[in-house]
Amino acid sequence: MAGDSGALPTFIIIGAMKAGTSSFHFHLDKHPEIQTSKPKELHFFVANEDQPPEDFDPRRAFSRGIDWYRGHFDPTVPARGEASPGYLDPRHPGVAKRIAASVPDATIIVLTRDPFDRAVSHYRHMVARGAEDRPLDAALTDPNSIYVALSRYHACLSPFYEHFGSDQIVRFHHADLRDRPEVVMTSAFRLLGVDDSVTIDDLDTIINSGDARGLLHRAIVTARKYPTLEAIAKLVPSGVRSRLDLHRARSKSAAPALESADLSAAFAQLLADDQRSLADDFAMGRISEGIDGAQ
Repeated sequence: MAGDSGALPTFIIIGAMKAGTSSFHFHLDKHPEIQTSKPKELHFFVANEDQPPEDFDPRRAFSRGIDWYRGHFDPTVPARGEASPGYLDPRHPGVAKRIAASVPDATIIVLTRDPFDRAVSHYRHMVARGAEDRPLDAALTDPNSIYVALSRYHACLSPFYEHFGSDQIVRFHHADLRDRPEVVMTSAFRLLGVDDSVTIDDLDTIINSGDARGLLHRAIVTARKYPTLEAIAKLVPSGVRSRLDLHRARSKSAAPALESADLSAAFAQLLADDQRSLADDFAMGRISEGIDGAQ
């Protein structure tokens, strides 16, 4: 679509990180009336003005302009969207306002996961990238850590409540996507106004699983730190990069056992106030469940 007039999205998946956004994005795209962006994470609404001066990046997508963003979407497809978990990151406070200014009628979809499970997965992700060297318990019990911040769903969603109507923000749960994906996808199709009788194959396919990340993927991530290597990495076809993140879970096994009941309890205590506020958000209609009887 780049270079065409394009269109704006009708829905945006804002996160959360490590909550199934890649799989959700992947499966939505299989519907003939839905188009999801390639790449998945456009990060368009993350702007330099949100960042400290030392993190300024001239390539940050918002500076490219709305026509660049429109170029990723096909106007002939009824439902169009992207998935950028960074939009839910509280370190990017201007995202909700920018989305509302550009696509005020968009459906805002958030996926959440058990906060402790999400944080553990996030921690493993950071360790694999070489960006975390603290022990798990030290990282997760630091009240100022990103693991805590991104698991405080009410706080992350609050800017969106200010800019979007109560019928626009919808939550799906990672556990439902894992355990009853057919129900989730049918509900999502209905939400997006497309044919909800369409059957999607291979819903046991998990995208962006940490278990599937191999040597080439790690090399591509590392290359981003070095302009010359990054240019070489971009020569790898997107289809190859996608397959690097694909992991088939032929059996729907339970999530790994929690590392420590004590650590889980300590982490939960750090989130207790936010969890109460999130429950109030649902009770007051600021956000709605994507499916009835959600976990």
